[in-house]
Amino acid sequence: MCPPALLLLGVSFSGCEWKTIVALLCAALFLSGAVTTSTIVNPADIAPNYSGTLFGLLNMTSTIAFFTVPVVTGVMTDGQQTLAQWQKVFWICVPIYLIAFVVFFIFVSGDVQPWNFARRRDSVIKNTQVSVST
Repeated sequence: MCPPALLLLGVSFSGCEWKTIVALLCAALFLSGAVTTSTIVNPADIAPNYSGTLFGLLNMTSTIAFFTVPVVTGVMTDGQQTLAQWQKVFWICVPIYLIAFVVFFIFVSGDVQPWNFARRRDSVIKNTQVSVST
């Protein structure tokens, strides 16, 4: 997530050079695609029994950006279609990328989590209890 952040920083300083901006945005989006190799498979790695539910929750929370970013961008640039305002829009993206990188780097794990087996462990315990009658 660091290279896309740096490329977006480059977009903010590219001025009105549209060819440079298009190239930087394409490269940033291309490199952002590499993020999916870890974030999409991670729920299946850490909780195979709950991977669908976990992926759904993660996808739902990440989708919040899809409807908040256009609103924030519209508010920031409404009536102020200047280079300085658009630089601010891209400057907001850079720390978001970097914060997401740091959080993922610190907390990521590929180990199966103990709560993955919670239901199975409870059912095994219930099934192994034998009543003794004489």
